[in-house]
Amino acid sequence: MTHFTYSKKDAIRIITKAAKDYERLLENQNFLFIYRNRSTRHIEHFQTLFTARNFQHLTGIHLMDKDGRQVKNNIQFYAKCIRNRLSETEIRFKPDGTTPLKLTALPRVINFLSSSKMAAVYHEIRPKLAVDILAGTTNFCLGFTCDKRGYYMPSSALLEDIRKLSRESHQILAILSKPASASTPRYQNIRYLAKGVQLEKLPLLPCLNALLELNLQYSYQFEPQINHNLVC
Repeated sequence: MTHFTYSKKDAIRIITKAAKDYERLLENQNFLFIYRNRSTRHIEHFQTLFTARNFQHLTGIHLMDKDGRQVKNNIQFYAKCIRNRLSETEIRFKPDGTTPLKLTALPRVINFLSSSKMAAVYHEIRPKLAVDILAGTTNFCLGFTCDKRGYYMPSSALLEDIRKLSRESHQILAILSKPASASTPRYQNIRYLAKGVQLEKLPLLPCLNALLELNLQYSYQFEPQINHNLVC
């Protein structure tokens, strides 16, 4: 495995930029992943929710108080990143050595829409990795953990080949988004569509079809500045 080295100054620069991108692109958004199960050939899906409190989990950074005690307040950490208030004296890398890997993966994970091609149910081969489902590609993936409502929350940024963390990976056919609001119950913004896929022609189960705007007049919504199993 390639080893990466970052100073605390490097870490603050990376996570501050990532936090601002997260706020602009992902915060308070639902994303719907539609994929084809490799074994059954059935169309399956899962819904994700990105909130402010999820960001710190992706960084591998602990926030410390002036007495050197860990501050377990994800919102406070996120706010400090957004406001450029994070200092070197109040951050600490995780002792398990994963922080440099997370910092390397973080910019790609924040911009997952541009390169996530596969989804996979996590195969529990890492005792300390607590995720349920993954989205990504052969060199990075974003891990999600299911909450009580059935939404998958982002919980880990991984510099890993998704195929090595699961028994099998599945092709993502489409990713759609909507504001995380009860006033917007259905998805109509296509953020990624695999080549040759037409959503209106996919054999979708009624529970998945009910999540989509029925007129199917989708408009592709990609971020121009980006260059860089839950079944019914």
